Amino acid sequence: MEKMPCGTFDANEVYFGIGILSYNLFIGFKSLNPLFSNNTIKTFRWSFFNIAGKIIKHSGKIILKIKTDMDRFNTLLRLRQKILYN
Repeated sequence: MEKMPCGTFDANEVYFGIGILSYNLFIGFKSLNPLFSNNTIKTFRWSFFNIAGKIIKHSGKIILKIKTDMDRFNTLLRLRQKILYN
């Protein structure tokens, strides 16, 4: 967030909003799971957002398919449950 990506105000506003949202999500994940308490944003982003996946539409349903190991998948499920029910 040190510099804005382009010269138009609207595009920079969207970029800044995405940055704020990602920072708040990161702080939320750190508070929900003590395993992330010492992680930096870069480490967190690398470990969770660099998961290969694709969105498919089948029988009128939208499905997210991800390729990861069971440990990371279970961690994502636990975080999702905590977010939904907190």
